[in-house]
Amino acid sequence: MNRLEELNKAADIKELNKNTEIKFSNEVLDKFEKLMNSTGLKSSESIISSLFKDVTDNTKRNIDVNECRTMERSCISAINETAEKFEDGNWERYSPEERAEVLDLLAKRIGEICKINIKGVQFFKVPPNCRGFEVGNGYLYLHNDYLENPELKEEALNTLLHETRHTFQKAVVNDPASYDIDAETVKRWKNNFRHYLDPEKFGYMRYYTQPVEMDANMFAEYVLNHREF
Repeated sequence: MNRLEELNKAADIKELNKNTEIKFSNEVLDKFEKLMNSTGLKSSESIISSLFKDVTDNTKRNIDVNECRTMERSCISAINETAEKFEDGNWERYSPEERAEVLDLLAKRIGEICKINIKGVQFFKVPPNCRGFEVGNGYLYLHNDYLENPELKEEALNTLLHETRHTFQKAVVNDPASYDIDAETVKRWKNNFRHYLDPEKFGYMRYYTQPVEMDANMFAEYVLNHREF
């Protein structure tokens, strides 16, 4: 089985459309089918990239990151406060230890102003294909590549924000009365965490398009698109 066939099997978006709360338009489904039936040079990554924007646009009304403008503004403010440290000239000359300190301070600042439990950032080298995660203990875990390679600065920020959003999502699910998030969104996040779709088991398309991942992706994208630098 080649990679395209593996993706087709693992990421059957039509099946996803039947079995989750996410509903895709016929236009998106048709595009997916055409891409999957293509025998051209498209790799699995390019298929995901081509489809992801359409899927995202199609689901924004169902998974609306803008339901929490306060957190968006807070994260934008926190990043803008540290803009000087992330300037290319400064970021490039920093040592890995200094980059770790900057990311750690940013995470703590976001936790403080967003009123969520973020104790800081820790870094890992294995597994190499994982870029970041959080396990509910207050720490955000980012790959050590972000410290060693200054060209990954944008990805580091995106991953940090993405995992921050997951921390927020879990806080909302655990204590919805403390946050101004509508009941339907809380229900959707809670259900998704109970039935989380691991990419290694369910495929990357299902992983990318489940509610908590779509929300975290759009949140990180929004904040980075609205910062000052």
